[in-house]
Amino acid sequence: MKRIPSKFLSDADILIRTTVKEILNLPSDTPDNMLYSPKKYKGLGLYKASWEALLAKTKNIYVSNTRDLTNEIQASLDKLGLANIDSSDQINVSSLRKLLRDKEFDSWCTLPQKGKGVILYKEYTPGNK
Repeated sequence: MKRIPSKFLSDADILIRTTVKEILNLPSDTPDNMLYSPKKYKGLGLYKASWEALLAKTKNIYVSNTRDLTNEIQASLDKLGLANIDSSDQINVSSLRKLLRDKEFDSWCTLPQKGKGVILYKEYTPGNK
């Protein structure tokens, strides 16, 4: 994953975000955090290319024997802002995605104008349907 330039990943994220906003007729000033927030909190739950590049895992025994995957995993967790997770434990990628989406929702809630009232989506989830 080191060979994929971060500029390419950020450009892919921008392309996906703008395309989704255009298809759904969302205003261009719609917070990006809403796109990545969990669906249960009225977000769209989109995948973010910069996350997926760091969350990719391999089951190829040759790769694990030739590279120091433990250090690479810890470096990826640090880049994602999940440094408090121990990389020696069995890491579940879907739970990491859930953590990242929840972080996006929390940052959406803290937006000064576009985040007002968003916390209510989390407080009463049956109303989100």
